[in-house]
Amino acid sequence: MSLIIALLLPLGLLLIALAGAAAYFRADHGETVRGAGPAPGRRGLVAMLRGGPLGRLSPFWRFTVVAAGALAVAYGIGAALGPVAVASQPFDDWVYEGTVDRQIGSWKKLNEVITDVSTSWLVRGTCVGAVLMLALVWRRHRWLPAAAMGVMLFASHYLVLGLTYLMDRPAPPNSGGTYPSGGNVRVVAVYGIVAIFFFLSARTGRRGRVIGWTVLALLAWIEAYSRTYLAVHWVTDVIAGLVFGVLLLVALNLATRVALGDEDPAVDLAGPQPAHTYGERAPQQATQRPTGRAARRAARRAPQQATQRAASGAPGPGRPGGTT
Repeated sequence: MSLIIALLLPLGLLLIALAGAAAYFRADHGETVRGAGPAPGRRGLVAMLRGGPLGRLSPFWRFTVVAAGALAVAYGIGAALGPVAVASQPFDDWVYEGTVDRQIGSWKKLNEVITDVSTSWLVRGTCVGAVLMLALVWRRHRWLPAAAMGVMLFASHYLVLGLTYLMDRPAPPNSGGTYPSGGNVRVVAVYGIVAIFFFLSARTGRRGRVIGWTVLALLAWIEAYSRTYLAVHWVTDVIAGLVFGVLLLVALNLATRVALGDEDPAVDLAGPQPAHTYGERAPQQATQRPTGRAARRAARRAPQQATQRAASGAPGPGRPGGTT
């Protein structure tokens, strides 16, 4: 039985890798992501949020308002799942006793190493490195990666603490792990938001996104298995951590999409524009007309220019050879 429990880790990794490979070969490698606009199936919610009162706000305030509301919803769902986890204590006890009594020394040491994939310094360092790299790529809204990742680090720590104090659930024996598992939240939420921003910047196709999400799923399984095998958390705390991490990721992904819309932050408005966004034709640029002082100066010069054209016989508006 000890060997079977140990084999659950490589078996889970194999199944995730096979599922990712199947999705990779089924994906259309020719489709590339242009800009930050959502995929067609997600356009409805983003368009609805941008089309209402939020549409009159700047991208910063759109991000702030949507992030605050979505994170509040995520916290509410996490709080509602707490009593479900507490009611599952008999199942937690069964998994705990079956795991602790069958731990293998060398396998336990390996899990003590791989569980550090969620350690705070590694997660924060990943965010700092990602923000610095994205600052070199993005031409507009350079504040957004730092803001989104900073909010995610805050939420994955303090919202988890809020749920911990709210539930006040006793930890497993000889452990400080509580509801929900913070390590699982960080792996899914923080690494997930980093992946999303690189998807936006690199204009990856479906196959690129499949690879990214598969890697994230592998890391999540490693963290979930190791926390359970080491008996640091109840298994329902681990599951709740994964779910809450997904909720945080969805919340800040939505806020990012609403803030950017269909813009491509890696393209300078003054430079060449991409031909399309998510398969759509780019909107035609409107003719730039002078405004303010430039408009008044052009109005004063117009009669003089018309007189000069008439005197020289040069074509002008309404004359043969002129523009109509």
